[in-house]
Amino acid sequence: MNVTGGAPAAAPQRRFLHYIVRPSIEKGVGVGRSSLWAGGFTKHTHSSKIRGCYKRELKSSLEAPLANIRSAIKRNRQNKKRRLRNRVFRGRARTYVKQAREAISSGNVEEARTATHLAVSALDKAAEKGVIHKNNASRRKGKIMALFASLEAGKS
Repeated sequence: MNVTGGAPAAAPQRRFLHYIVRPSIEKGVGVGRSSLWAGGFTKHTHSSKIRGCYKRELKSSLEAPLANIRSAIKRNRQNKKRRLRNRVFRGRARTYVKQAREAISSGNVEEARTATHLAVSALDKAAEKGVIHKNNASRRKGKIMALFASLEAGKS
C-alpha cells in the first residue's frame, strides 16, 4: 500500500542485459559468474534483441585497473612490475626448498647438503630483496636445517 492510501505501486519493469560468450584469452577462465569479470563475456544493449553494437566490453582487473587518478595508475603500473620481478625470487626459493626436502627424504647426505645450501641461499636472497620477510626466511631455513641435521644424525 502506498503512503497516500491508494493501491500498491506497480513493480518497476526490469530490463535484462544480453550476454554472448566469447572465448577468453586468459588461461583458466571458464563460463560462469567469475568469467563475467574476467573478460569472458561481451555486454550488449538493453534491448530484447541482440544488436550488433556493443555497449562496452568488460575487461579483467589485471588488464585495466579501475584507477582514474594519475598517481594511482602509476602505482598500479609499478606494482605490476614489482610483482613480476618478485615472482622470480619467490619461485626460486620455493623450488630450491622443495628440492632440498626431496633430497633429504631420499637419504643421500651429500646431495641433501648441496640442495640445503642452495635452498638457504635462495631464501636469504629473497629476504634480502624484501620479497619475503627475514623472519619467514629464518623460520624456513631452520626447518630445512633441522631436517638435514636429523638426516646426518641418522646416517652417522
